[in-house]
Amino acid sequence: MSSKFFIVLGIIFVWLIYYFVPFGLYFVAKSSGFPVSLFHLLRMRIRKLPVGYILNSYISAQKNSLHVTLDELEALSIAGGDVQRVITSMIDSQKSGVNLTFKEASKKELNN
Repeated sequence: MSSKFFIVLGIIFVWLIYYFVPFGLYFVAKSSGFPVSLFHLLRMRIRKLPVGYILNSYISAQKNSLHVTLDELEALSIAGGDVQRVITSMIDSQKSGVNLTFKEASKKELNN
């Protein structure tokens, strides 16, 4: 086999790695102080979930001291809920002094 074949194969392999592994989002999470494993992001990408949307909602929730896990946000997204709307309603309720749990907020979201 020629060296050109291996070069093309290597380029395809590198492209696949960069396509499936969202390195940019990994560094965003790490720099915000809420690190997430690359494997977790890869798993979300393989499931065809909106990785950036979920990760930004997760970071927003963590910055506002909400007790929400990335797995819960993934499950809500898979169920068809709007992750950002749930996090925003939890932040708004926290600011108004009402304690709204993730289960309650997601239940309201999924019933709409």
